[in-house]
Amino acid sequence: MIHKIESLVSIGKFGNYQASGDVAFKKLTLFYADNGSGKTTISSVFRSLAENDPTRIAKRKTISSMTPQGVRIIQRPNGTTNNIAHVFTANSWGSQYANIEIFDIHFVDENIYSGCSFNDDHKKQLHQFVIGAQGVAIQQQLDQNKTDKTNSRNTQTSLENQIILTVANGLTQSMLTQFLAISPNKAINIDAKITAATASLAHANSNAVIQTLQLLSNQTAINLNIDFQALLNDLQTTMQSLQDESLQQLFDQHCENLEEHGIAEPKAWLNKGFKYRLSQTESGEPSHCPFCKQSLDTPTDIINAYTEVFNAIFNEYLARLQGHLQKLGEINLDVEIQRIESIANANNSRITSWATHLAAGTIQPLTVIINDAQVLRDGLANVISLVQQKIANPSVAVNTTSLSNFEDQITTITSAVTTHNQQVASANVAITTFRVGIQTVVQAQTELNELTRIKKRFEPTNAAICIQLQTERGTLKGLETAYTALAQQQQLAAQAFFTTYKDRSTIIYTIYSKHHF
Repeated sequence: MIHKIESLVSIGKFGNYQASGDVAFKKLTLFYADNGSGKTTISSVFRSLAENDPTRIAKRKTISSMTPQGVRIIQRPNGTTNNIAHVFTANSWGSQYANIEIFDIHFVDENIYSGCSFNDDHKKQLHQFVIGAQGVAIQQQLDQNKTDKTNSRNTQTSLENQIILTVANGLTQSMLTQFLAISPNKAINIDAKITAATASLAHANSNAVIQTLQLLSNQTAINLNIDFQALLNDLQTTMQSLQDESLQQLFDQHCENLEEHGIAEPKAWLNKGFKYRLSQTESGEPSHCPFCKQSLDTPTDIINAYTEVFNAIFNEYLARLQGHLQKLGEINLDVEIQRIESIANANNSRITSWATHLAAGTIQPLTVIINDAQVLRDGLANVISLVQQKIANPSVAVNTTSLSNFEDQITTITSAVTTHNQQVASANVAITTFRVGIQTVVQAQTELNELTRIKKRFEPTNAAICIQLQTERGTLKGLETAYTALAQQQQLAAQAFFTTYKDRSTIIYTIYSKHHF
């Protein structure tokens, strides 16, 4: 008996059939399928094998197939496990298997009605005899069901094609069921979503350029290496303050000397001596030291010591002023201004480049570091002039307003640099986040297509077509359910018919499809 059809190549519907799974023939094997599915083709293949007639296969060459036709059928003798392969290749069978009987419309045409007229009325009467009056009525319903299903499928195909053509944006046949089921909630704010997705696609297309754009740069504060407080103190120094400092230093040295020579609490000791000296002066007595009796009316040594200390302090003071002037002269303010302006210009250029890609307001304008470079230059020049004026007349205090103003300018610039760098940090975080979030072109296009399909799903024209398609699909489902019930009713009617005639004679039950009628 036939055990299995292993392969069918370039024959009718079977472009390249290869057996898979358990497809072995049993004692009773049923092929059930719609018309045009290939049942008659399989019958022709078996008839070709039984008659060793290659033309029956050649006539069923698959349209547009360039692959040579081929068949492989396995025969297994009853009671054995031996397989015998019957192979059709190169337009011929390798071996014939004649032990096959095929009872179909061709058998009827060729063996029963040869030479006789067998019209539609005869066939209908034969059909009525085989399945009975009730079966005929059911068959008529089945035929109408098939017609209705065909019409429904054609209507659905037309509606589906309209939707696919109108919606476009990547909508395919396989996506229609999901498309019809889209919730109206997804269309909320759809225009804004599409605008964002369009921007994302533009970013994806520009990603190669975006990755070359630079982050913003930080600014560095101006470091003048000036001790403003020390400079202010020196500018406010007068001859009196230098004298006071000299006396204090001389007094401190004297106290230290007394302490080194064993005088405890030298300051208290000197205070007592000073009071003793005042009492001598008030009484008109000659001034002398109560210990050594040395005259104090001509304090040459003290004056010399004071002069020596004063000269040292004064010279140190002049050296400090000269040091201040030298540091101020070494400041290259133009280099600092140029550095700040260069970074500012570079950042502004980068912001302009990023503005074409980032959402408005993503990067805020950066704080200006130097509002007026010339005012800053003038401020430094005024401070230098002030120090020169002080060096020319060190004993007189000068107006230090220009120094305070210049210090305020530098402080303002330093504060602006801090604010600027905080803004740069925020902008760079936003830029980096934006870069990381850029999709591929495929991802962005897919998202945009999906959103556009959602919008089109609920446009009035498309929504009406979708309702029609959903209704038609429901109609087809109902027809399919009804067809199954009718087929079961027909089977029960046939069984009842055969039960009635089983004791009278042998009945051959043949059902012809509408196609054959």
